[in-house]
Amino acid sequence: MSKILNSQEIKDYVNSLSRITNVILPDLLIVKNGGKEDEHGTWAHQKIALRVCQKLSTEFAIMVDTKIEELLTQGHTSIERDHPISSAEMFMLQAKVNMDQQRQIDRIGNQVNLIDARTRTTPGWFTVAGYAAFHKKIFVGYKKAAELGRRAAALCRKRGVRSETTPDPRFGHVRVFPPEILDEIFEAYI
Repeated sequence: MSKILNSQEIKDYVNSLSRITNVILPDLLIVKNGGKEDEHGTWAHQKIALRVCQKLSTEFAIMVDTKIEELLTQGHTSIERDHPISSAEMFMLQAKVNMDQQRQIDRIGNQVNLIDARTRTTPGWFTVAGYAAFHKKIFVGYKKAAELGRRAAALCRKRGVRSETTPDPRFGHVRVFPPEILDEIFEAYI
């Protein structure tokens, strides 16, 4: 499974899906390793789960291709079960259930984090990734966010502006900066 998820094809697919849907990568594919048994696993957007299922099962891939061909040539298609569900189909259905549950958990977690962040930080300040998503409508990866965060912290020090931190479920705490600092950092970035 990890070989498929780490393949260049799946990476390209996830990046393109992120760009097309304007959904950040961490919301499309979540892989958690280690920790407690109920805290690790793989959750994927339904389209990614379908792509992975096609890699796991040749029969499923052929069925998907056949249905796409029907849709393109006839304008419609249907799925009739004249055979038991395959392992890949079962995997896809379970992945969809997992993603739906994870989305609900993430939505609630994001609301809690937003409330928490609003009560702990200066209103209107942002993390680098948050500023990129909300103000610039772009995705900034972890490495680029860390680099831009270091630049923003240096600019804050240079100008005598203190930066703050806010709780983050993935990294513990991350820095938040005033928008005018991030405006300047992103002007140089873009």
